[in-house]
Amino acid sequence: MTDVTIEAAWKAYGERLLAVAERSKRTLAETDSTAFAAVIEALAAADAQKSSCAELPASVTSEMLDAWEAAGLLVSYTGAEDPLKLADAPLVADTVRGGFIYQLRRFEEEAELGRLLARAAQYVTPEAKLAPALKTAFQATDTALWQKHNACATAERTALWREGAGHQYEAVENALKRRLSVIPGGPGTGKTSTVVRLLTALLARNGALTVALVAPTGKAAGRLKESLQKECLREPGLYALVDKGVKEKRITAQTIHRLLSPPN
Repeated sequence: MTDVTIEAAWKAYGERLLAVAERSKRTLAETDSTAFAAVIEALAAADAQKSSCAELPASVTSEMLDAWEAAGLLVSYTGAEDPLKLADAPLVADTVRGGFIYQLRRFEEEAELGRLLARAAQYVTPEAKLAPALKTAFQATDTALWQKHNACATAERTALWREGAGHQYEAVENALKRRLSVIPGGPGTGKTSTVVRLLTALLARNGALTVALVAPTGKAAGRLKESLQKECLREPGLYALVDKGVKEKRITAQTIHRLLSPPN
């Protein structure tokens, strides 16, 4: 759908909601109706950007939210309610995080996903450790690369670098222990090399492992695969298992949508 089509569909949806409210003898003040139209416009813009929610416009007041809730147009979520057991209404106003508006179905999907992720984060396997031999190999490689590119580095900078490299090993061990792990960092902080280390550790334990690397778009998935291959070329001996997995298509990069789609 084009942005124009999305906007038109949302506008028609908003008009239908107001019409239903009026038929139920829940007439809104003109200012409330105008502000509600602005909320629908915000949802249309968010939808065009593939977002599940929109920020409530600054013009929306708590009194307007109360009026819309009384008219059956939305239900407010304040954090005290079970997000999966809200009253039946077309929209949800989430006031916990500063003011966002959702369709009820999208809000429930996000809440359910949050619960699944929280449950996955609680699962820990303490005995899953990075193999000492593999850790030694990573450290030796990192040290050689550091010395090659930073021949004039000071002792202080070297110590800081080693501390940072140590955090990468901790990130790999943490990912081996958990069903859910987040490795944050800006450009150039070593996220790709950390992921390649993680893949190497996983393949060292199970050489037949199948791995799906996913990204939001096809272009991003292509960059992900390219970054992985570049890292493997940098140290072909150490990352031979990962390189083999990519060539045998046991490690693939694809979009999230393709991963979740049923096979043909």
